[in-house]
Amino acid sequence: MTLKDKVEHQGEATDLAALWSRAIRDYEKRTGVNTRHMEAHSIMDVKDGAESSLQRFQDSRHKGDGVDKIRTAFGNQLDGIQKCWRGIEMVANAAGAFPPAMPVGVLFAACGRVLGAFAAVKADFDKIEGFFYQSSRFLERLSIIEGKVRDLGPLEKGIVEVFSAQLSICAIAEYWTRKEGKRFKKWFTALWTMEDPDLASAFGLMQTTLDELDKLVGFASYAAIKDTQDATAELSVKTDEINENIRKFRAEQGRLGKDMRMMYEKQVGLEVQIVAGFAMFEEEREHQTEHRAEVISLLKEIRRDRNRPDHQAKDKSKQTTIGNGKSDAGDQKFKAMMAIRTHFTNSADVFPNWRDAYKENTAQHQEMKESFIDHTGTWIANDPAFQKWTEGEAPLLWIKGPEGIGKSFLAHSSSRSLQPQDDGSKFVAYFYFKEDFPYLQSVQNAFACAVLQVAELNARYALQTANYLKDNGENAKDVPTWRQFFLTSFSSEGTSEIPQHLYLIFDGVDDISKRERQVLLEFLADLKKEKSNVRVLITSRSSEDFSIDQLEPLTIEATITTMMRDIRLLIWHRVNTSPRLKKFSFVAKKKIRREVARKADGMLYAEHTMKRLAYIGREGAVVKSLEQMPDSLHDLYRLMLEDCRRNRSQDQYVALKKLFAWLAFSKRSLSLAEASELVKLIVTDDHFDLEDEIIGRSSRILELSRTRRLDDDPKDESKDDENEDQDDEQEEELDEYQNEPLTFQERSLRQYCRAISVEYRGEEELRSPASSAHLSILGTCVDVLMKSAKMLKEKTPSKLRSYALSYWHEHFSDLDPDSASDADVSLVLSLLYQIMSNENNVAKLFERFTYPSDIYTVSEEGAAKPWYDKIQLWAVRGTSESIQALRPEVKAWAAHVTANPKDTLVPLARGHKQSWLTEPVDWAAEEAYRFTEEVLKLGGRFEKYEDDPLKQILSIADTFEDHTTIPTSLRAIGTRLYWAATELDNEDRSKELKAKAIVYLSESIGNMEGDKLEKGATLFTLTRMHMWMEDYEKAGVTVDNAIQNFINAKSELLPARLVELEDISSLWELYVYKANCSAKLQGIDAALAMFGKAREEAGDQTISGYYLDDITRILDEKNDPDGHRLMEALKSWSDKERTLWFEWCTDYVADLSALGRMHRAVQLTQETDLMLKWLHTYEATLNPRSLALFNLKASLADFYSKVLGNLDKAKEIMRAILSSQPKTDNEWALHYTVSAVRMDLAGLIFSQFRYSSDPAQKEALLKEVKSLPGTRSDDEFAESHIGMLIANMVRIMGPAREYHRYMDQIFKICINGLEDGVSSNDGDSLRLLAKVLGSLDGLERDARITLSMQFCIINREIHHGGDSSKLPSENGELEGKQQMTKEARDETGKEGAVASLEESTIPSADKKGTGKIDEDPKPKSESESESESEEDLSGFGIFCNGGCGTSISKWSQPFYLCLICPSTDLCEACHAKRIAANSSEISNLDSTSSESLATSLPFCGENHHYIKGPMKNWKGIKNGVIRIGGEEIKVKEWIRGLKEERWPRAWKRYWLRQSGLKDIDVED
Repeated sequence: MTLKDKVEHQGEATDLAALWSRAIRDYEKRTGVNTRHMEAHSIMDVKDGAESSLQRFQDSRHKGDGVDKIRTAFGNQLDGIQKCWRGIEMVANAAGAFPPAMPVGVLFAACGRVLGAFAAVKADFDKIEGFFYQSSRFLERLSIIEGKVRDLGPLEKGIVEVFSAQLSICAIAEYWTRKEGKRFKKWFTALWTMEDPDLASAFGLMQTTLDELDKLVGFASYAAIKDTQDATAELSVKTDEINENIRKFRAEQGRLGKDMRMMYEKQVGLEVQIVAGFAMFEEEREHQTEHRAEVISLLKEIRRDRNRPDHQAKDKSKQTTIGNGKSDAGDQKFKAMMAIRTHFTNSADVFPNWRDAYKENTAQHQEMKESFIDHTGTWIANDPAFQKWTEGEAPLLWIKGPEGIGKSFLAHSSSRSLQPQDDGSKFVAYFYFKEDFPYLQSVQNAFACAVLQVAELNARYALQTANYLKDNGENAKDVPTWRQFFLTSFSSEGTSEIPQHLYLIFDGVDDISKRERQVLLEFLADLKKEKSNVRVLITSRSSEDFSIDQLEPLTIEATITTMMRDIRLLIWHRVNTSPRLKKFSFVAKKKIRREVARKADGMLYAEHTMKRLAYIGREGAVVKSLEQMPDSLHDLYRLMLEDCRRNRSQDQYVALKKLFAWLAFSKRSLSLAEASELVKLIVTDDHFDLEDEIIGRSSRILELSRTRRLDDDPKDESKDDENEDQDDEQEEELDEYQNEPLTFQERSLRQYCRAISVEYRGEEELRSPASSAHLSILGTCVDVLMKSAKMLKEKTPSKLRSYALSYWHEHFSDLDPDSASDADVSLVLSLLYQIMSNENNVAKLFERFTYPSDIYTVSEEGAAKPWYDKIQLWAVRGTSESIQALRPEVKAWAAHVTANPKDTLVPLARGHKQSWLTEPVDWAAEEAYRFTEEVLKLGGRFEKYEDDPLKQILSIADTFEDHTTIPTSLRAIGTRLYWAATELDNEDRSKELKAKAIVYLSESIGNMEGDKLEKGATLFTLTRMHMWMEDYEKAGVTVDNAIQNFINAKSELLPARLVELEDISSLWELYVYKANCSAKLQGIDAALAMFGKAREEAGDQTISGYYLDDITRILDEKNDPDGHRLMEALKSWSDKERTLWFEWCTDYVADLSALGRMHRAVQLTQETDLMLKWLHTYEATLNPRSLALFNLKASLADFYSKVLGNLDKAKEIMRAILSSQPKTDNEWALHYTVSAVRMDLAGLIFSQFRYSSDPAQKEALLKEVKSLPGTRSDDEFAESHIGMLIANMVRIMGPAREYHRYMDQIFKICINGLEDGVSSNDGDSLRLLAKVLGSLDGLERDARITLSMQFCIINREIHHGGDSSKLPSENGELEGKQQMTKEARDETGKEGAVASLEESTIPSADKKGTGKIDEDPKPKSESESESESEEDLSGFGIFCNGGCGTSISKWSQPFYLCLICPSTDLCEACHAKRIAANSSEISNLDSTSSESLATSLPFCGENHHYIKGPMKNWKGIKNGVIRIGGEEIKVKEWIRGLKEERWPRAWKRYWLRQSGLKDIDVED
């Protein structure tokens, strides 16, 4: 009899049964779920079924977020039903309140299914939590009167009504989770807003029935009060007796322990909460020896600290001088980090997907830190081998042990014991190798992660590394990674005052491939030979495949004996933190610890067992289960798989077996979406849902290993969401989990599933042997590839396509033809034939979605054979007589490959060549050519022509047969020739080949007859070539022809070929090209007309923001002086078009030049409100934490400050966005924008400071600039240009000692930047130093020298990385050159030699208002100076902030550094405009009016002051010698004199100044 039958049979005569039956029928109708599967006959069944839905939450996922709250609420609900049912079941066997068949199981099973819909997602679940809270409240009411009321009859109706209402809610919830794949989002939204009337009604009914039940419980509770009072009185008497017994016991016994606690429990019958204290006492007693050892170790450490040399406690001022003159705090380190990251990105073949590896490795380490249990792993630091390793007796330490013993835990414990030192003497880096993805098995990625970790800790290392990469460039690729980044930087023969040591911790090296192991062994062997301060710790299982013993490492073997204390601490921690287990009695807890520790063969066994016990959750059942625990980790895994296999249908068994085979042998983890598609290929039964499986029966085996987002801020659950109306990001996160990797929960479980060697016949086994698994995966991959190639343009491609493309050949390579059965050989050859015969033109699929090196890997010496070389081995097997099942065509192909192995790749080569010669889209044709070239190389059919690209191209086109006269082939040849020309360094040769390319394309067009689509495509390619070569007349003609051909093609082609037209180009895009041609030839009106046609043709699709920006560009100040045309154009755009343009302007960085054009037009037309309305409309479409919103607000602040002059509003916006935390993968763009906004904000504050005469306001502004958002300390900006603004403000506000301290700090930072052995930061250090020197009387000449030096190499040895061939011969001096005279050197310090600055924040302007420090020399012409300066240029450059686009990288070009703005440079022309605007002298500057000039200068500010460079008679630096006219001095001598003589002398003058005191009306 089914559950429904039982319910209906029992209660059809009563209202209760009818109500319950109706709820069940409604549930089945809405969800389509048969409740017979939910039948339960005891509370244990209910809890087991319900808690299986929560297993995903209970497995180490207590993060305090919304999911945790739901888990807690659901857990409370189960606690309540257990309390309530304990009494009811014992007294009446459920006959009173519930039907005998436990229909309550239906409710909680339904709740579990609801939880399953969102087990792996993250959002706010307040309403959902409320549902379970209401349920738990109901059960708590029942638990109050449990065992206290003799007659439950009055409560029956209330109880069943509540259960009925809850079941109705579950029905609606599950209905929405399954409808149209929306999962739980609809229910979440409906429950949040109560928009669904059925749901609102059911929820309201549940609350009403709960309220009524509260009253009934209250009355029942009141009736039981008298009995409770009597029981309390009796208990009080007994308690007095117990206390007397305890006192007697204490008098007689001097020890406290287990006997006292057991006696107390027997007397009272309660679980006393203070037992934790007894547990601590006992734990200390059991491990007294270990604790004594820890104390001794601690005393030794204290002695070592006391004996440490004094020089290790570095001066604080020295510790803070690792900086340079950067445009904002941290910029130099950030630039260095970006240079390192760029190197890794540009070397993707060496560091594959290093960013993903870095993120996941960091997240893994963070999770290890958070899950670490205090006082565990302490023994590792005291191990003699570990101490010898840290002291340098051997560079390599190997921690080995069996799987699951706890090696990763020991690796993390080791890193904790090796914390980096504040003095920079010790650095620790780590990497956790994992099998999930190839990039987590890459040794090179491990090196990359280590480099970035050390660089984050130490700015000096970051700068040195970036400098090395800059100086060595391509040569760095020839040097092993470890030599580039580790052995040189951490040499034991270094000259550093404090030796620096690097500790590298690599965990799980047995998870990497043999090839990667070889790389690691090479590194370790090299390390052993070198004298370095690099130490390496690795962990792995003992393996014969990993021949590390030959390196004679120090060894620590992790055994059950060494790990037992940690295992016991782990068990005890889990017992006392698990929501279920922590409620057990102390006796039960102790027994759990004892029994689990006795059986455990490692920490992983203990961890899994504790999860299983928490899953059981009831004290009696847990204690009973301790008697039947598995004997080992493998036995535990076997039991888990058997439980998972039990009671499965055959289809479900096959699906799980195949899924487990994929997860065990795949080359990377499958995403949930990929795994779901794989299961659906086998099981069509809708009742088998993989997501339900993950949180249900397979919850202890599988998990979604979602990478933690380290930038997510913990949300305060007590506060409401400030952006509840912004649900785009929430919904995105709800679907995001579909892309999360599905894996086995442990690496050892994956290894267990891979360990089976043959297919079991006598029993059903979920594991598969390697050969069977690889063959199954290969078959699925080939099927997916064939379907994908057939439907190449399918809008919803297979989720498995990416995996199949990347790894089909690797799974083929893992198969062994010698051991394969005849049936397997037939299957493999049939699968290979589909690929190698280019079935469904699979070659095209390769071209579209992979790179040539991904498929056609080159055979390397010492490496395994590539896949295509292994085909012949299978072909030979296929020709044997024993293989009977092959189709004739496969048999013939196998025979041909056997006889002609070089022809193996010919069908694919033909396919790629055909794609190249016929592809109308130029980028796709280029990709097909590269594939063709690569395959021909592998097949020995390629002949290299180094100096003749055309001959090279023609030889490939002639391969197999001649196609060079076919029109489409001529197009392919011409297109490829053009791209080849762009790759040449010889400009003349490049122009020659480009001209030939155009001839080929023109000939192709001339030979095309009839096919307007092909002709139009070729004309479009030719148009762009003419545009790139700036031949706009020819481009205009060809684009007109292309437009006409496409128009005709659209009207004549069949729908199937119209799809090809969409791939080639949109007609509106051709009109855009025409518009740009018109702008060059016919003027603005013709261009705007063509842009209008493009927009009209695009229709709802709209043209892109990139092309819309072209419209604003032609409407510049020259073509649209009053701004009206631009405003009219913007008004004519649709909201969608404006949004696209705004996206283009703000997506990467704030394009102030683009938005500035709109700002200018708005100011001139007085339409500010309209523009703000547009921007607010766009803002509403953006994610609150997007970089685009940050950039938009930055541009808006720029508008308020420079256009409207509303500095307070601009500051408000800037402070708000600097306090925000944008989320983006574009680190450089974010840092650049944040830095620019922070400097602009500081500049605005300083501007207000300058023009304020109110001391109180000035003091407030000084305080404001010191507390810019993101500032961590008062001295943080001492190494930036903002620091100079603060110093100038302190100069006015005082105290003078503070000004002296601040200036001295900036000065030392700048000097340190010049003497730190890194050349890449010299330019920035010199720029800031120029400002410092220019602000102090007597150092003006040094300021001019400093600014002039910024483009020069000041130390060639450092700049060229020690290459002696590039250095001067005699200590940096030039023969025959006169050294700077003593008189000249003294002049730099002579008081009054140069007009001094006024006692103000900045130098005063001269009579003409130029406001610059320096005479006005006439610079040498570039031709005169280039030969002198070329050898000495460092590559450092600046750009003019006047918006003219001028860049300056040579000292022969005049430039002006503003002393007021944080970091502004002006070229000579822009400086002249700025000065003219200041003094209103504009008569000689074009015909621009004074008003328009002032408003069109959104750079610098009025009456600012400048240092001009280069100084008069400057001749640059050569071989480390400064040359000014006929004077010379070494750079090192100049720096020494500045530090030791002129800087102190300038401050002496400062403190001797008379502070403005003078005689007044005193007669002589």
